[in-house]
Amino acid sequence: MADIFEGTVIEDIDLQEGQKNFSADVYIDVLRAWCKHVPGNLEKLRLLVEELTDSEKLREYTITVHGLKGSNYGICASGIGKDAEELETASRRGDIEFVRTNTGPLIETATRLHKNLESFLAANTKLAERGTLVASPDTALLTQLMEACKQFRSTAMEDTLKQLEAFEYESGGDLIPWLRDQMDNLEYDAILERLANELK
Repeated sequence: MADIFEGTVIEDIDLQEGQKNFSADVYIDVLRAWCKHVPGNLEKLRLLVEELTDSEKLREYTITVHGLKGSNYGICASGIGKDAEELETASRRGDIEFVRTNTGPLIETATRLHKNLESFLAANTKLAERGTLVASPDTALLTQLMEACKQFRSTAMEDTLKQLEAFEYESGGDLIPWLRDQMDNLEYDAILERLANELK
């Protein structure tokens, strides 16, 4: 699958650098997961920046933009990651003017990347196919994710969740996007509580 990336250039992302971090198959799964989850996060960011009138909204904004920072650095969209990092820093210091001025351009750039990646994936039918259908999420992987979460090992959590996202599920599949949302928002306690119930 590596030859699919050969000669491909997409604005705002370094696909070649991404292949240094992941095997081609895994990188495709990472890109598909990013495309699936980022629109919701961008919409949340857009709504929050319109409501930055109290510290609670600013805290939610900080958490959301932090998740975008990590996900964009993760796929090697470093420019967007850096913009998100600057917005996170500004929101932590309470610089609402900077946040309001620069959130729109971030959303615009990330939305453009989303559109281009979606087109790239759709143009390669092998990449757009559903993942392998299995009965339910692998309990060994869920246990592995829970242990990584207990130790705040974010890289291990991300790797394990990507493995879970590579499949489609006959039952219990709603757990996986929920886990992704919680990870993006650093809700580790919520992850631990639900996984403890799931693994009883």
